[in-house]
Amino acid sequence: MQRLELGDAEVDGVRTERVLMYVPDQQRAVSELARVVRPGGRVVTFELDYGATLVDLPDQGTARHVLDWLAAAQDAERAGYHSDTFVGMIVSARKPDRGQHPVIAR
Repeated sequence: MQRLELGDAEVDGVRTERVLMYVPDQQRAVSELARVVRPGGRVVTFELDYGATLVDLPDQGTARHVLDWLAAAQDAERAGYHSDTFVGMIVSARKPDRGQHPVIAR
């Protein structure tokens, strides 16, 4: 994903889902996605925001324990990852002069 076998501006769009959080050099991967998309094309990423995970349990203490465990497990796996990081990466990689603006669904 950090070296796509496509030329510059070769495709109309690219899409990733639950991938970028596992890529060691996320900025390079996002820049590569932007490189292969034609002006006016789309870069679409779908990444989970584990900080917004909901656990529906009747006991709030148990729910907090589950969320704390999930957070610790994810932090170990994706050190430094945060979904907002990708917004900045995509904006800088797509170059604002193309007239594209990110749409963020939360």
